[in-house]
Amino acid sequence: MSNLIPISELNELSYKEFINTINTLFEPALPLANALYSSRPFTSYTSLISLATNFIQSTELPLSQKLEIINAHPRLGENKKNLSSLSLKEQG
Repeated sequence: MSNLIPISELNELSYKEFINTINTLFEPALPLANALYSSRPFTSYTSLISLATNFIQSTELPLSQKLEIINAHPRLGENKKNLSSLSLKEQG
């Protein structure tokens, strides 16, 4: 993912732009995207990923939201026409 915008720019995006960008990185999962938006600013992509991981693993996050986040990611071996370009690169 060499085309990531600088983390400083990500921190300054409008809500809609931020959600679209995060959805590209993590697959569309509004509970995660909203939590990350509320947690700005980030010092690095590493810190963003760490926060996302901690959020998903949190015992305070309802199971229904955890499942929404997990189910947003395409299944391994998914039909290629159903994958985003980034997921297609991952699963190639």
